[in-house]
Amino acid sequence: MMGRRAFGLFVLAMVAVVAAPVAGSPGVDGWESYAGGERNTGAAASLSPLESPTDDWNRAPGGDVAASPVIVDGQAFVATGEFVNAHALDDGTRQWTRDVENQRYDSLAATDGTVYATTADGVTALGTADGDEQWSTALAGAPFGSPTVHDGVLYVGSDDGTLYAVDADTGDTAWSYDAGTSLSATAPAVADGTVYAGDRNGTLHAVGTDGSGLWTDSVADERLTSPAVTDGSVYVGAVDGTVAAYAPDGTRQWTAALGDAVRYSPVVTDDAVYAATAAGDVVALDDADGGATTWTEEVPATGGNGVSMSLHGETLVAATDAGAVHGISTDGTSLWTRELSGTAVSPPALVDGTVVVGTDAGEVYALTDESEAGGGSDGSTGDDSTESESSGGATSGGSAPPSGGAGGASGDGTGGATDGSQGDGTTATPSGGTTAAPDGAGAPTGDSATATAAQATQPGGEAAERATAGATGTASSGEEPTGITARPTAATDETAGSPVETTDGSGPGFTAALAVLAVLLAGLLARRR
Repeated sequence: MMGRRAFGLFVLAMVAVVAAPVAGSPGVDGWESYAGGERNTGAAASLSPLESPTDDWNRAPGGDVAASPVIVDGQAFVATGEFVNAHALDDGTRQWTRDVENQRYDSLAATDGTVYATTADGVTALGTADGDEQWSTALAGAPFGSPTVHDGVLYVGSDDGTLYAVDADTGDTAWSYDAGTSLSATAPAVADGTVYAGDRNGTLHAVGTDGSGLWTDSVADERLTSPAVTDGSVYVGAVDGTVAAYAPDGTRQWTAALGDAVRYSPVVTDDAVYAATAAGDVVALDDADGGATTWTEEVPATGGNGVSMSLHGETLVAATDAGAVHGISTDGTSLWTRELSGTAVSPPALVDGTVVVGTDAGEVYALTDESEAGGGSDGSTGDDSTESESSGGATSGGSAPPSGGAGGASGDGTGGATDGSQGDGTTATPSGGTTAAPDGAGAPTGDSATATAAQATQPGGEAAERATAGATGTASSGEEPTGITARPTAATDETAGSPVETTDGSGPGFTAALAVLAVLLAGLLARRR
């Protein structure tokens, strides 16, 4: 029979286990890839709301910042054209920079001491501590989407329609899957033994982590965003304004039409779906009610790249192509606005109390909630000026391609970004050379490298049109405040269903479970007295 002391210790241990965030939760342990992690949810729901963030620091590493930053181990990693830069998260000091030849405007992925960057030829792995190359591997198809790492395997889509699985430790290709058309603007999502990727022709692919094709479905006639996955559903947006939800077996659960292009992945939690349009509408969809609109909040946008979002607790952090970051409550209330220099073309990266976002003007901003910011009384680090870390490096000479592989979708190739592609013909010219700058000194200088629209077009760096028809694939051995308006969208409930509660340590389902456990434990303790 368990003694009272032992029983008490057991109770405390159980509460600690249930209350602790799950390892790898976006925003808790870091922001490891586009949209936070392997599921692309874009949500750090277990964090506290961002009440009033202020500029903590901003840096100009040299070159357009078109990709989403990633955050691990107290470092923020940023891709600027052909360079990968590491900055200290607390004050922005650049710790090192590396020239990754022919690097695209794709978001990076980082985990277990390694940061991964896609290039025109394949994938390169660098050490997070010093930027030293660990390995580099060539792929038959040019990867333009952001990589995703899961269980020691890196997944990346290519412009020729191939999904690759690469050993994250060695760079060896484990298998490839032929989707039949370009996967250039997708960051694959991985969950429960399945890899999900959307192609440029509007087809969603589900592939086993062994490379076997599981199912495909045509969502729309235009490019898809990167998928986002919860325990019970897979969500994806499209340039024609569609947002769709699928069961893991491929059954379509519902479809909503938002009326304007959805260029970036939906942000998803256990019971809510948030999507944004190029016109500036931030929309909350009710997952349990067939994707019906719960509320719509408008933010200024130009109609090009539009709005990309991430979720910090109960605060949606919306970065826009109009040069601002907006905080919106999950009930649709506009909370705050922070101006940026230049256009934000990729979703913000989040870690507890901090937002990191880049712009096409070549700056990286860290916004920190006043209650958690250090340094100056205004919440900054005391350096109220922008530090340019480029000593003869690249300057931003126009708009950057939207986030590489960031999950957005560009459909017409006319300058709107979808997760990282570009279609306006703008060129970005990063500085050349290979230099380590552990002391945060100037950016590398040398031969310039120009990335053209043919190399990097909307989110994922979409290359020249080389898409081929075909939906099915085969695996072979070897991605200010404005009033809340009631603007219902056209939603059709295609399968009856109820919301699926997950156990990822976030969201209302988690809170309810913890409350029930607390009541049960209190009852047991009372009976033993």
